[in-house]
Amino acid sequence: MRNLYSRTALIVALSYALLIAGIFIYGWRASDNEGRAWLFLFFGLPWSIVMLAVPSSNEIVIGFLCFLALGLDVVTVYIFALSLVKIFGNHSD
Repeated sequence: MRNLYSRTALIVALSYALLIAGIFIYGWRASDNEGRAWLFLFFGLPWSIVMLAVPSSNEIVIGFLCFLALGLDVVTVYIFALSLVKIFGNHSD
């Protein structure tokens, strides 16, 4: 379990989550439906493709999928940062 935790990777992933959440909140309030789709394409890849693939007019479903896509993006960034820390980190173990 120790190999799956890194403080640096956690800080990177949480910073990413806060930044992207702020961009999504601002973009959601300041743009129309087409602009919201571009938000998902530019900032939410790769997991936000699910948002664009599921046609739904229900706001609860859209909100849940948005939250799910953001969560999966943060997990992806954490795994990427963890792998970089493990590759370039101190190998004194």
